[in-house]
Amino acid sequence: MIDPAIQSLLQELLADIQRVLGENLIGFYVYGSLVWGDFDPSISDIDTLAALDRDLTDAEGEAVARMHAAFAERHPAWDHRLEVQYMARRGLQMFRTETHRMGNISPGEPFHIIDADRAWLMNWYFVRTYGVTLYGEPPQTLIAPISEQEFIDTIREHAEQWKFYITYAEDQAETHLPETWLPLIRRAWAARHDPAHTDLTYEETVRFVEDARRRILD
Repeated sequence: MIDPAIQSLLQELLADIQRVLGENLIGFYVYGSLVWGDFDPSISDIDTLAALDRDLTDAEGEAVARMHAAFAERHPAWDHRLEVQYMARRGLQMFRTETHRMGNISPGEPFHIIDADRAWLMNWYFVRTYGVTLYGEPPQTLIAPISEQEFIDTIREHAEQWKFYITYAEDQAETHLPETWLPLIRRAWAARHDPAHTDLTYEETVRFVEDARRRILD
C-alpha cells in the first residue's frame, strides 16, 4: 500500500499532467521500489509512466517541462527524485520494432525528449506486470505482452554492456554472492545513507561489477 503522503504527492502530479495534456493522457502508473516494497522515502526516487494517446508535440513537451519545474519548486525534497516516461500507446505496443518519441524526466536529468526503442522493454515489463494504476485503463491493455523469458534475455543483453554500475540489495547479496563481496556490499549500503563518508574505491567497485556481470552471463 502506498503511503498517504506519497499518494497525495502522486495525485498532485497526476492533476498537473492532466491539466497540461488533457485527453492525450490515457493512463498513469507507478512502478519500481514504491510498488515492490523496498522504497526509502529519504532517498528513493518514484518511477511512473504517463501513457499517451499520441506522441507529445513540441508545444506539449515545453509545457510539460515547465510543469515539472514548477512542481520541483513546490516540492524541493522531490527535485531529481521523480521519474516519468511520457510514451504514446503505439510506442508501448511496437517498441520491439519501432523507435518512438518519448518525453522523459529522471534523477539527474531535466525533462527532455528521447528516441525510445526496445531498450525500454524492461521498464514496460515492470509496469505491465507490477504497475499500480493511478488513472486510466490497466497497463496490460496498453503495453504489448512481454514474457518472463524475453525479460530475462533482455537483462542478459544489457549485462553484456555493463561496465561500471550494478546494484545488489544487501539481503540478496548475502544469498547470491560469494562471502568475499559481503564487506563491500555492507560498506556500499552504509555509503548510500552517508555518501560523504565512504572508503569505497573505484577499483574494487569495478571488480565487483565485472564479477556480477560474469555471473549473470554464465
